[in-house]
Amino acid sequence: MLRGSKRYSEADLLRATGLKIGSQVTAADLQKCAGLLNGTGVFLSVQYLYKRRSNQQRREADFDLTTAPQFLPAVFDNFLWFSNEQLQKALHDDLPCTTASCR
Repeated sequence: MLRGSKRYSEADLLRATGLKIGSQVTAADLQKCAGLLNGTGVFLSVQYLYKRRSNQQRREADFDLTTAPQFLPAVFDNFLWFSNEQLQKALHDDLPCTTASCR
């Protein structure tokens, strides 16, 4: 579970990390995902807790994110052949956790 971000959907955050709900991961995988989220620059903190589910052999990971409070607007003034909406969509498709992909 990825929680704490009001700016990005859980689907976008999962896509940014490459994680899939229900997949098997190692502690190293979780550390790598935390590093990816932290490297986006849009979070003040990225923490995760790896725990055993009650009455099961499976484990789960919960990510707690703190979104940075301020963002500068993205301005696209030199792309005359693309609309702002087209640029926003292209950025979001390639980089789900960019400030340009905020909803």
